[in-house]
Amino acid sequence: MKKLFLLVLISLQMFVISCNDDNANDDNNDKNTTKELLKTELIQLKVGLEGGIESSARLVYDDKNEDNIKLFWSENDKIRVYWKDNDNYFHSSVFTLKDGVGTSEGTFEGMAPESLPENASYEILYPAEKFSENYLGQESFYDQISLPIDNQKQMGNDNIEHLQGYNYMKSSEKNLDDFFFRQNMMSLLKLELTFPESYNPALHSTPSTLSIVADRDIFVPVCGNSKKSNKIDLALENIELDSNNKLIAYVMGYPAILPIDGKITITVLTEKGTIYSAIYQNLSNREMVYAPGTYNTIQTNLEPKANVSGQTINLAAPGLLANNPELISEVIGVNNYNPKLTIVGSVNNNDLYAIKYYLQEHDVYNLEINLTDTDLINIPDECFKNCSLFSFTALNVKNIGNYAFAECGLSSINLPSVTNIGNYAFSGRKDNVIGLNNLSSVNLPAVKNIGDYAFEYCMDLSSINCPIVETIGKGAFYNCDKLSTINFPSVQSIGEKAFESAEVLSVIEFPKLTTIDKDAFAWCTNLESMNLPSVIFIDNGAFLGCTNLKSVSLPNVLSIGTIKNSSLSSDGVFYGCSNLKNVDMPLINNIGDCSFGDCINLSSVNIPQAVNIGASAFCSCSSLLSINLPFVSSIGNNSFYKCSILFSISIPKLVNIGYNAISVCHSLSSVNLPSVINVNDGNFCDCPNLSSLILSSPNLTSMTVNRLINSTNINLTLHINKKNEVSGFTWNDLNWKSINFVDDNGNPVIE
Repeated sequence: MKKLFLLVLISLQMFVISCNDDNANDDNNDKNTTKELLKTELIQLKVGLEGGIESSARLVYDDKNEDNIKLFWSENDKIRVYWKDNDNYFHSSVFTLKDGVGTSEGTFEGMAPESLPENASYEILYPAEKFSENYLGQESFYDQISLPIDNQKQMGNDNIEHLQGYNYMKSSEKNLDDFFFRQNMMSLLKLELTFPESYNPALHSTPSTLSIVADRDIFVPVCGNSKKSNKIDLALENIELDSNNKLIAYVMGYPAILPIDGKITITVLTEKGTIYSAIYQNLSNREMVYAPGTYNTIQTNLEPKANVSGQTINLAAPGLLANNPELISEVIGVNNYNPKLTIVGSVNNNDLYAIKYYLQEHDVYNLEINLTDTDLINIPDECFKNCSLFSFTALNVKNIGNYAFAECGLSSINLPSVTNIGNYAFSGRKDNVIGLNNLSSVNLPAVKNIGDYAFEYCMDLSSINCPIVETIGKGAFYNCDKLSTINFPSVQSIGEKAFESAEVLSVIEFPKLTTIDKDAFAWCTNLESMNLPSVIFIDNGAFLGCTNLKSVSLPNVLSIGTIKNSSLSSDGVFYGCSNLKNVDMPLINNIGDCSFGDCINLSSVNIPQAVNIGASAFCSCSSLLSINLPFVSSIGNNSFYKCSILFSISIPKLVNIGYNAISVCHSLSSVNLPSVINVNDGNFCDCPNLSSLILSSPNLTSMTVNRLINSTNINLTLHINKKNEVSGFTWNDLNWKSINFVDDNGNPVIE
């Protein structure tokens, strides 16, 4: 390089401005000297910078120059000059650039003695503001300009402003006629580090620390110090990578040498603790010299790494935990009861299974897992099945697979983004053992679909919040016998056995529910009230055995249960609801078999639009006094069997009546069935108070009443067209109290 020279011109201007008081050290730097008043004047120094620097000169980095070498003077540049007088006192003065901005020659002005001594000990330094007024000796001087290689800080990507504070030019001379800046020069290392495609700033966070570690001591930590170090640290702040995920960082150091085949490991740590690293090796045939004034560039690709920080495993890419399962042991260690495990970064299924296998092999109990800061979206099938977990948190997970947390003893979950829960996902049953999961409350604000038996046998579950769930699968909350209140404002369908045996469930709210499947609320023995304004269909056994249910209002239901005309059925929709008193179903058309069987306290029924009534529909409704069925066309076997206080029955449009449909009704006084065509056997049997029986259809074809034993108390009414056919019916052999005839309008025909 060319020499950097300084030309000194002393002005002829001769006026006195002030005194210059300096504290100084003696030659041994062991005590302060007394102050001395010196006669000073305004002095001009002309300083020139040639086109380069001497290889032994101190380098000053300048971000206005692409080579980062100071070649031109800048506005307000200052230099400080120290000198020793003939009495060994040190003095100093600051000279400020007055002319020559942007050129290689500048004029500096400052206060100094009119005649600076010759053969003095001059120390000239740039920039002046970096150094104190007092000369503290060579050792203290090095302390001022020492570069902390483990405490540099880069603000922003591709920015060298953080280097400015460690730069200076210095020269020790005997006179100011002709001298050069010569002190140890710093070298600059530029790192161009490309992150892998898996790097996601939103997930892994921004880079916070960069470290360079050599395989031997090659870095000089302090200027003028013979000791070396193997590490340089660089703090990173406000880093934003370019479109290619490239980080550009600058590190300044004192001269060093990387030997042939020597290696340095470059590591970048993000704010959340994830690590990316690369190994750079000197594969050239010569030593790589980080020499004074050099500008070295290292270009390399960073690789994702896994590491442990306390109870946290940081994963810079998916699959790293599966490849490094020993990290789990490093976190949990010997603390195998109620340990905590937090994972940060990228996770895939293999990583999750690595946790599962570890838990199963090491008898870990009540593990708390936190996956809040991960990109995990899905929990795969059987992921943690039969693992001993205490709590699980994953803020980004959307899907829970089948049996994912079955049989694992969970007490707490935090899954605010989950939309789908698979079959048996949180099942608390294993073979004949039940209650294995300990969940007491479930808050799933984003879930839309809950799979079959998802929470079955979660016997401590008492509270559920799923405000937007739309579908609840078969047996989803089966045998959750502490579940007291549920509110599902968006649910549209419920699978069979969904809440079966939820024994303390007292109130249900389903404003949008349209379909309830078989046994959905069977044996919810504490259920008192329900709000189901949109339900259209309810399948068999839906409220079977709900013994505390007192009132049912289903304003839009069209059908409940199925009609198979099987008198042996015992799975009617409300079968065995022994405290049910009132039923209001203004639009219902079909009432399935055994729907209200054994509802012994049912006294009020409003079903004005009913058309078909299945077998045993009101069997043993011993409190039913009356019922209005204006549109019913058929009633199945045993429909009103043992309705012991039913006083009268009028079903004007009834066509078909099943076996024993109206029988063992001890209080029944009158029956009006003007449209019946066929009367099957067993009807009106054991109705001792029956006195009026109207069967006035002109189309009546058969009536089998072989078991009727009290006909002598009954006034029978038939259509006039049947007068001559009376002898053709099996009931002709009975003795009636009277047989009367009516016309098409029901008016008596008197002969």
